[in-house]
Amino acid sequence: MGKKTKKKAKGKSKSEVQQAPAVNVAKCHTNAKAEVEKWVRRALDKGVDGLREEYMSLKRYVPEGMTCNAFQGTYEAGKSRYKDVPCQDKYRVVLKWPGVADDYIHANYVATPINEKRFICTQGPMPKSVDDFWHMVVQEDSDSIVMVTNTIEKGFNKCEQYWPNDQGQSLSFGGVEITNTLVSEPPYTLYETTAQHDRKLSRKILHYSRSKAWDF
Repeated sequence: MGKKTKKKAKGKSKSEVQQAPAVNVAKCHTNAKAEVEKWVRRALDKGVDGLREEYMSLKRYVPEGMTCNAFQGTYEAGKSRYKDVPCQDKYRVVLKWPGVADDYIHANYVATPINEKRFICTQGPMPKSVDDFWHMVVQEDSDSIVMVTNTIEKGFNKCEQYWPNDQGQSLSFGGVEITNTLVSEPPYTLYETTAQHDRKLSRKILHYSRSKAWDF
């Protein structure tokens, strides 16, 4: 499941790489801006301590009938980062990658009032799950990745380096080649990357991160 630096193939015609079809993105609700502003004001009023307290309260909540069968044993197998952060069966992303028998990744669909699969919430990729992560990105036609952690925080490994950090660099993960085509400036860093699978399908993916993580 390692990553290998790859050089771009020479002599390939641009016509050999097909662009992925446009992704149908759900439209926002008519009063979405007002609702977001309301949520931001509420978060600012609560402050860090209030948000932490709210999170700890929600963390203890278990939905009725929730099962986590696929999650069992994945911590020991190096596919889940924490024992106490399960992955729900009902809303988990099921991998369907050709030639890969294991369909598990610690990722759940998150619903909104206008879309049952508005976005995917997943853990920071681990050494044994980096390939799974990119398989999921390609499978689900994701066009944006928002990273809310740093790879290293307070001396602890929080996330594997799952993307090429330098502009022009390419890395291969489980048959998916990721190329960094553009890097913006901090504190909010935007990486423009392209994902190519089997040299047949190429798509642009925006990767957002920040130099200072939201870790309390």
